[in-house]
Amino acid sequence: MNIETLHIGMKVRHPQYGVGVVRSLTEQTAEIAFEDALRTVAPASSDLQPAEATAKLSELDSAERSPA
Repeated sequence: MNIETLHIGMKVRHPQYGVGVVRSLTEQTAEIAFEDALRTVAPASSDLQPAEATAKLSELDSAERSPA
């Protein structure tokens, strides 16, 4: 997972530590509060995944837009 996709308060899942909440971010690491401890994780080198639903928005095609 790329560090740019994380945000404070985001729930994430780590393969070893389980589900946690992002508490702080640096350029390359995230401090995550897991059930057992607060841990510093490098998202780029771990198998960190979002633990909450995500959505990606893209621009609408002009033919799909309704007149205002």
